Amino acid sequence: MRDADDNGIIICCTCGKRVHWKDADAGHFISRRHKVIKYDEKNVHAQCKNCNGFKHGNEKLYYEFMLKKYGQMTITKLEAAKRTNFSFTKNYLKVLLDIYKRKVYELENRGAGR
Repeated sequence: MRDADDNGIIICCTCGKRVHWKDADAGHFISRRHKVIKYDEKNVHAQCKNCNGFKHGNEKLYYEFMLKKYGQMTITKLEAAKRTNFSFTKNYLKVLLDIYKRKVYELENRGAGR
């Protein structure tokens, strides 16, 4: 939803395909198995299912997207962060849940005042 326009359309960060956000994936630049950055919003962007699934993230194009959007410093920081040993606590997950519930609410209501 974050990457969608007012009509719910996202542009795949790697191939540029336009699809509704409900038909897209949350593609991770660095694998979500690295828990410390799993929910880092700079690590997650809308991708079409083809790029995220069948093309395994379309890594080369994802790197180019990241470089253009954030620059090398952010890529370097994410790469360094992935080496951090990290475990989610129950309280941390509750805080994340509250944060993302609020963000979804705000996204769902972003056009309500127009």
